[in-house]
Amino acid sequence: MAESPITARNHDFAGWYQDVVLRGDMAEPAEIVKGMNAPAGRERLNQLAFDPVLSTPDQYAAHIKSEVAKWAQVAKTAGAKLD
Repeated sequence: MAESPITARNHDFAGWYQDVVLRGDMAEPAEIVKGMNAPAGRERLNQLAFDPVLSTPDQYAAHIKSEVAKWAQVAKTAGAKLD
């Protein structure tokens, strides 16, 4: 990537993982939230380099939309093409 305008200095290269739960199935999500918010759970996630973020479906949709826009611009700038 030496000749590419895309560098780690001007982009946030962060991976992410989501746990999606269907509406009405709230027993399991409550346990997930409880575990993520517990001091031991948060510490363990941090040890694994996770930065937990809890969001609503609307917040998640907005995040995905912004990620698509950001990485589409990166791909365009880099001249990436699908074969």
